[in-house]
This record gives sequence, structure tokens and C-alpha cells, in this order.
Amino acid sequence: MKIELTTQLEDRTPEEAGVGYAEGFADAVHGVEDKAEGDWGWCTVVVTVTTDKGTGTTYLGECSYESAIDFIKTSGYFADMVEEALAEIEQ
Repeated sequence: MKIELTTQLEDRTPEEAGVGYAEGFADAVHGVEDKAEGDWGWCTVVVTVTTDKGTGTTYLGECSYESAIDFIKTSGYFADMVEEALAEIEQ
């Protein structure tokens, strides 16, 4: 099994996405962007799993992390996204 973790540019700005979130949301995102590797500071996360049966892909938008490792360790979403991609392969 191969697991690939990448990013896509987010369609909305942190200011647009932050409407209705906690006060200071966009500022917090911009703080992460200053430290982030590549586009990880504000992105859509893409998890692609490839097995001998095929490929499955899942997406999670409006993410703000310092790196792929930060996403894996702290998001709480990585394992679920891998499982969803595996389920897509089985369909």
C-alpha cells in the first residue's frame, strides 16, 4: 500500500472561511502560514491511497498546518482519511 499526502490551493481565504468561527481565526491561520512548509499553512489536504486493487482519494478543505507531519500527528483526520480512501477502492 502506498499513501501519498499532498495539498491543493484552497478556494477561499482564511478571512472568508473564518466567518462564524472563533474570533481571530484568520490571524491564527496567517501565523501558521508564516511557519509552514510550502502550502500547508492554508490548503485542502489530499490523501491518496494506492493498493494492488486500485487508487482512492479523499479531501479535507480549509486546513492550516505547519507540514505533512504536523497534519498526521495533530489533525485527528489522517487515519480516517486513509480508511475512506481504502473504502473507495473497495467500491
